[in-house]
Amino acid sequence: MYKIVANENVNIYTESFGTPDDIPILLIAGAMAPSVFWNDEFCLALSTKGYYVIRFDNRDIGRSTHFQQSDPAVGIKLPYSIEDMVRDAKVVL
Repeated sequence: MYKIVANENVNIYTESFGTPDDIPILLIAGAMAPSVFWNDEFCLALSTKGYYVIRFDNRDIGRSTHFQQSDPAVGIKLPYSIEDMVRDAKVVL
């Protein structure tokens, strides 16, 4: 089941597997990978073990909000920090 979660001006795309009353597992894909890095079979297998599995697209990835591309070589910085991304994960949970 998919859901869009809002964190201030950012929309985070999420998908969940299992029952919300079960113990949650938040799968965070790194290295610029979308949430589907965690394939359906893996997520379903965890959910059959009694976990509520949530995967999501980080900012600038997949179906979540994208920002203007940056280029650190010329001094352009991202309009968010790692702390903002941590808040996104908390909001998803």
